[in-house]
Amino acid sequence: MALLAEHNVTATPGRRVLEVYDADAYLGDEAAMDAAETQVVAGNGYHLYLLSLQPDMKVQMTIRIWDTPP
Repeated sequence: MALLAEHNVTATPGRRVLEVYDADAYLGDEAAMDAAETQVVAGNGYHLYLLSLQPDMKVQMTIRIWDTPP
């Protein structure tokens, strides 16, 4: 299992949501957002939604892309 890429970003969760998405797929996914409400994190392959209980605190996200599932 090889690490292909790693990205770090500091963000503030507007409306308690952090959204990471492919630039070519900018339209939201309501089903994935609803799933994140119960699972904290959910996605559809193009969007990743992460929910936070704190709307005003900055968070550090690290996204790692692997060549196979962990």
